[in-house]
Amino acid sequence: MIGHDTLSGLPLIRLDGSADERYWAESFVDTNGKLDASYKDRLFSIPDRFANNECAICPEYELRQPYFNNFFTDAEFVIKEPTVQLNTASSGLQRDPYEERHYHNIDYSNKSSNQSWNLVDILSIADSITAKRNELSLYSAKAGNAEMVNDFKFVGQESKIDYNKKQSFTEKVKGKKLTYPYNFVRGSFGPFIGVTGYKGEANRVINIYIPGYSVGSMDKYFQIRYEDASPYFAISDRISIKSFNENNIELFRGDCYICNFTHRINRNFQDPSAPNADTIVDENCWKENYEPNKSPEDLNKINIGDLNAVRLGSWITFKLCSNINLSMRDLDFSYPDEALLTGNQRTFYPLSEISTEGNYKIPESGIINTGISNTVSQRYNFSQSDIPYVKNNFQTRIAFSDIAVNDAFKNGYRVFQASHF
Repeated sequence: MIGHDTLSGLPLIRLDGSADERYWAESFVDTNGKLDASYKDRLFSIPDRFANNECAICPEYELRQPYFNNFFTDAEFVIKEPTVQLNTASSGLQRDPYEERHYHNIDYSNKSSNQSWNLVDILSIADSITAKRNELSLYSAKAGNAEMVNDFKFVGQESKIDYNKKQSFTEKVKGKKLTYPYNFVRGSFGPFIGVTGYKGEANRVINIYIPGYSVGSMDKYFQIRYEDASPYFAISDRISIKSFNENNIELFRGDCYICNFTHRINRNFQDPSAPNADTIVDENCWKENYEPNKSPEDLNKINIGDLNAVRLGSWITFKLCSNINLSMRDLDFSYPDEALLTGNQRTFYPLSEISTEGNYKIPESGIINTGISNTVSQRYNFSQSDIPYVKNNFQTRIAFSDIAVNDAFKNGYRVFQASHF
């Protein structure tokens, strides 16, 4: 589970800190309005009251979106936190000391889960979806677009952008004056799921069960599996029933894989005229020319190519148990035009390094080797006669020629194609 901004619907990174500095997002400018700023200078936080924890990174959904899009349609599911969790002595996530854009968990702990079975509504949010909502929550995976300089989204609450004042909005909370950096973002975000009704903490691992799941129905679940003709996966060595000894046998968990998974939170847009550009020409073009009420002619002084060249991106890595082998994730070769444009196939970390260069402003790979990850066999056996040969001489087969065209130099009646029969 990760953070969720209730205003824009965008996912947020949840780190340790005070109640006003725990949910973080990445802007495309720093507090002074400059574009060519470091990653940390463009990060900003929002108070807890503007966010909740109703977004989740779901690896199985991310790698099998066509399948799970049929189920995660704001339908009601049962969830529960497993006992093995990210070590929540702090927030559960820490920044990689060697890569500031990479967040991961240091340790895991085995704790008793105090959370009971909960009912939530799960909604799938695909990559770069502008907006998707249900009755209670708004979710989004896109802020702005690549063609308009004044199209972006505020995070937390809307504020007045005034570069004569060093900050965007100031308020008093419990007598304390709080000031926040410029809280607006643009760019595309990776796929995630909206978990409406989740009341737990961020950076927690949850199990998603089938709709209507109940422990009291376990006998029925086993009965359904017993009656299924599909083969089982062995969870032990093959041994005869005569030599079976329950005290001396090593069992595995069956169709369950322990995997590491890395998810890219956000990236910048590909510029229409220079898709791979990542060099900023004028770092002050936004600061010097943007005002909310300016005319389109004045906004044209802002170089949209510079906005799209800002290097955006954050990554989260965590460990989980999955019904499919997430380690069989692979490059996605199904976008040849995109590969010709950028020189890269859709990839992922750690197969490819963490990079915010212009030719990596494309979605991550969302495919997996399904042949290896099947939980039950999909092979079909057909009976074949035990004979030395199979008749393949078809005496009644008719061959036909090409169509004859009047006054043509070629006699179509004499041309027989190999497949014309």
